[in-house]
Amino acid sequence: MKLKSIVTAILLLTICAFKKEETIYQEIVRQVQLDYPGFVTGNKLLLLNFISDVPDQVELEKLKEMNRTLEVFKYARLKGGEQGILGVVVCSGSTRAIKDIFKNQGIHAPLYLFCSYDEWSKRFGSALQSGALLFDKEGALLNSQLTSETIFSTVHNRITR
Repeated sequence: MKLKSIVTAILLLTICAFKKEETIYQEIVRQVQLDYPGFVTGNKLLLLNFISDVPDQVELEKLKEMNRTLEVFKYARLKGGEQGILGVVVCSGSTRAIKDIFKNQGIHAPLYLFCSYDEWSKRFGSALQSGALLFDKEGALLNSQLTSETIFSTVHNRITR
């Protein structure tokens, strides 16, 4: 009986976590459509990353790798995203400061969404502490905790022939 309760609790936590991730995907796609009218978001993988107002070296390396991945696979046929990949970086802080940092680092491929840290934390909760997230075209979370070392290879492994 106790084992059944534990399994049920784990199942409920998994379902709740999935719903939260699905919500993140839906909110990001909706916000991209508002901020970038006419931009096609359908039938693409979504590579999502969160950064602070002043990215540290680890965040910058992850952004550089994300940029490289998006340049290579932007229009590739990928499992879960037959029309390529869309990259989005959710940033807190000053729009101008972040854009200047990205420009200086040669990061130009992802789209940017800006919101205050309080709004960011309220909307995305524990996702703030995770690595980059990869969703399929339906919003299912494929990978989380992606780092600068794993972003490119994870997307590369989704190529269809």
